Amino acid sequence: MDHVMTTIMALLVSKYSVVNSEFAKGDVNVITDLGLNSIELISLFIDLEDCFGIQFREDDYDYDKIDTLRKICLLIKERMK
Repeated sequence: MDHVMTTIMALLVSKYSVVNSEFAKGDVNVITDLGLNSIELISLFIDLEDCFGIQFREDDYDYDKIDTLRKICLLIKERMK
């Protein structure tokens, strides 16, 4: 597991009360599997911007693009380029 994914998971556990065992399922959906609501999801993205020193674009907030941990991780890596 890489640094970006580990950081996302640690943030979800510490700030959003996600249980570590949820990640054992593989690529989890942050809404249906982890139970984040839309406000928490926006808050998560603000936290991720601060954590990684990046800025998401308005079109990044499309739920189809950010519904799983893998997709969020790939989006962060793209913004870090």
